[in-house]
Amino acid sequence: MKINRFLYGSIGFLSLIGILGLFTNQKGYIAFFAFAIHFKYFTIRPDEMMEEYMNKSTRISFSLGSIVMTICTLFYFFNHFEPHKAMVFGLACGWASAMLSYSIMIIYYEFREMIGMKND
Repeated sequence: MKINRFLYGSIGFLSLIGILGLFTNQKGYIAFFAFAIHFKYFTIRPDEMMEEYMNKSTRISFSLGSIVMTICTLFYFFNHFEPHKAMVFGLACGWASAMLSYSIMIIYYEFREMIGMKND
């Protein structure tokens, strides 16, 4: 259980990339500060329900990210015929879609669990 708490919370370290947005012209890095919300998992004691919805969210997000990466890579390659840029574009789209879907599903499952606790 402790290793899972560390893994869930360690996603928050991605927010450190947001510091680059403060010191460079690339303000897109500031969006990485959104990952700071994951630091809360260092303090939450995971139960079976949390383990289940975290695993479900991870599985779905990985699959979605892989599919989006494939589609974006092929789309870019066949439209621009630049293999290196196509791979970078595909990886960026796949990673972004996986992180976005993971975050949305976690919010959804936590909200559902919170509503369920109020009804008990």
